[in-house]
Amino acid sequence: MAAKKRSTNWSEEEKSTALELISSKGQKLFGSFRGASLEGKEKKELWESITQQLNASGVCCPYRTLEEVKIMYKNSKAAVKGKIDLTRKTGGGGMICLSQSEEVMANHLEIFNARQLNGVPGGFECGAAAKDEHGVV
Repeated sequence: MAAKKRSTNWSEEEKSTALELISSKGQKLFGSFRGASLEGKEKKELWESITQQLNASGVCCPYRTLEEVKIMYKNSKAAVKGKIDLTRKTGGGGMICLSQSEEVMANHLEIFNARQLNGVPGGFECGAAAKDEHGVV
């Protein structure tokens, strides 16, 4: 079995450009679920569009594939989350230094993590279940 050929490393400019393109379409890529069949097709087309725009931008030395773009996004997201988590640990220290592409990812994560599921308006949470007048849940 032949070994998988390793692609070239991403430059900061490539990462920043790709992450900005992903963030600009983030609402459609990572937004609310609208249906299985239509949603999957739209997301695939968006990822392909992002890859084409990235390759057309001229910042990529070798052309990047759709799979490479997705892997770079996943790895960048994990790296930035790891750095942010380090600062949140007790005694974790002060500020962290983020590269330009990591700052783009951090802003992207901040925008999409701000949206939280709030449940049913007027409903109650499972952990804090309401009791009726007899104390029964």
